Amino acid sequence: MPELPEVETVRRGLEPILVGNAFARVEQRRPDLRFPLPKHFAERLSGRKVEALDRRAKYLLARLDDGEVLVMHLGMTGRFSIDRANGEASAPGRFAHPIADAQKHEHIVFHLGDGTAIRYSDTRRFGLMDLVPAQKLESHALFKGLGIEPLSKSFTPKWLAQKLKGKAKTAALVAAVKAVLEEAIKAGGSSLRDYKRADGSLGDFQHRFKVYGREGKKCLTIGCSGTVRRIVQGGRSTFYCPACQR
Repeated sequence: MPELPEVETVRRGLEPILVGNAFARVEQRRPDLRFPLPKHFAERLSGRKVEALDRRAKYLLARLDDGEVLVMHLGMTGRFSIDRANGEASAPGRFAHPIADAQKHEHIVFHLGDGTAIRYSDTRRFGLMDLVPAQKLESHALFKGLGIEPLSKSFTPKWLAQKLKGKAKTAALVAAVKAVLEEAIKAGGSSLRDYKRADGSLGDFQHRFKVYGREGKKCLTIGCSGTVRRIVQGGRSTFYCPACQR
């Protein structure tokens, strides 16, 4: 599943294409993704200009000139690709798994005013799209329970200490969280199976993993003799070194 670095990488790839451009027309090839698409989805987007492309958690937010926000989530296998106005398609990545019957899984195509097409494909259809008035965004069911943005100035050692009740060395932890996220974004995210950047290339951060997927292997930290372990929390795998990550 694309996480924050991957979603931010996609946002940065789409931003120069979308912002300032308008939807000339929208092809909606099915009525739903994970949830039903909004009524008259394609018609409501046609002619609308994108004024900004933001991110909140793992949601992409295209702010439109009529005051609505196009909310997009990639789910597990959602992917955007760009066909340039000159007809050149984005080059496929070298290591990501190819999508079988790509046309079959291409559910929405945004045709922009300059001739560019942005194609959304989603094999498992766990992604979602919605249209929400900007003034109701924070109170919307998708957003009202979200926590603080980890890359924001509001995410501070003091804030984290209050949440953890002094159980961790928060100054070092906050700095590490921000540093790792920034490094992952700079590397274009991690391509493990389905994820690619908006230009079709792969992320590189998977080549820098120190513990993920390395259960039973030696810790890569210099001077550490520990062995990577794996535990399951909330149905998700967590990898760590018990010697240097206590």
